[in-house]
Amino acid sequence: LLQTQVGQYPPQAPYLQQGMLAAKMQHLLGDHVPAFLANLEVAAPLQQEGHVYYITGNRPHDGGHNAAAIALDAQSQTMRIWWLQNGQPRVVQDPGAAFAWPKDVNQMINNVVASPAP
Repeated sequence: LLQTQVGQYPPQAPYLQQGMLAAKMQHLLGDHVPAFLANLEVAAPLQQEGHVYYITGNRPHDGGHNAAAIALDAQSQTMRIWWLQNGQPRVVQDPGAAFAWPKDVNQMINNVVASPAP
């Protein structure tokens, strides 16, 4: 199902509200889902790199302090979540999630790490 939604933005398709991506995100984040989704308010469309589906985004006008990325490996059915909350990075993932971040996610994380804190 995700394959058919590649290129669509979150408001166009329900992949963050229902289906495997949403269920795994809910499992990993629990009560933090609303804050995480707020960090995806300005989001890129769902993208695919190899067998990994991913989305990146940030809060409007606050990408350097509140941003997010979520990646799902379709082969292993595992998820990794990177979350920047008020300038503090966090990573949560399924046990056994050993896949590499897609290059766009890696670039986003590297940009945050390279940016000096205000």
